Amino acid sequence: MKNQKLSIQWFLLLFLILLGFGIKAQSPTYNCRITNAAQVSCNVWEFDVVLQRTGTTVFKLAQFQMGINMNPAIIPSGGIINITPVPGSSQLNASQQPGPEKFSYDAVKNCIIVTPVAPPGSAGASTISNLPAGTRLTRIRVGCNLAFNTALTPDPTWCWTLAQGYQTKMFAYVGVINTDITVQASHTYVAPSNPTLTGGFPDPIAQTVTSDVTEYCNLPGQGAQISLASTEAGYTYYLFSNGTPVSGAAGVVFGTGSAATFGAVATGAVMSVKSPSCTGMLDMLNTVSLSPANPVVSCVTITASPATAVPPGTSVTFHHSL
Repeated sequence: MKNQKLSIQWFLLLFLILLGFGIKAQSPTYNCRITNAAQVSCNVWEFDVVLQRTGTTVFKLAQFQMGINMNPAIIPSGGIINITPVPGSSQLNASQQPGPEKFSYDAVKNCIIVTPVAPPGSAGASTISNLPAGTRLTRIRVGCNLAFNTALTPDPTWCWTLAQGYQTKMFAYVGVINTDITVQASHTYVAPSNPTLTGGFPDPIAQTVTSDVTEYCNLPGQGAQISLASTEAGYTYYLFSNGTPVSGAAGVVFGTGSAATFGAVATGAVMSVKSPSCTGMLDMLNTVSLSPANPVVSCVTITASPATAVPPGTSVTFHHSL
């Protein structure tokens, strides 16, 4: 009888433990939507990605990654797409906000890519809101070096496979375990999510181009930092070196209404900046001329006195001369 009583107690304890794990193992449910899309200039359109908890289980976000395909017909011949987050748009904890280095564009598969930020651990995770407004993961800015083709829609579409571009995934802390909770049907679109692109936006205002130096040290990695004294929100600015566009994100800045500095290190003899309008690229007010300065090469001679081998513990004097 005693053994039977102990067996029942152990069974009840095991049941309670398993029940606890079952409660902890419940994954949160969610809706992740593309919304609030808008064209802000002839060559820029933007949209929000909003995440909302839909069930009663607390949603502690671990990490996320996104692939969003885009209609290639909106891109003009010679157009190059640049993807960045709108600064300050993410409502996540600071450690989980994706920086500009997480955003890119696959021009072959026409896919906007946002790669994951390292998970912070359950204690540092953002808690996703269940209110109708949800929690904004980011606002994505899509820019082109030329004006978009008009009377077309960008058609943002969630991407699920590497063959199409990049896998969209959502992860949550279930208990303290980083768990993939992706449900394709939970990724949606809420109007306005697909604006018809138009022209007719005002031309960008020509801005003053500056440089931190006009003569730079002629060594690898050295050069000048090119800046704009001011920018206009919604407009993009492209850096040119000797008439050739500087490739990559470091050669582009998106206007904010304030001064801005390009990420690229400038080494061209003539550095210029252009901004797309609805009819073509417009020059800024001025160019900057740069010249390399050859580093001074010095020679140091060191001699020892005495100049011959000496026993251990003997003092030696060293002399140097330029």
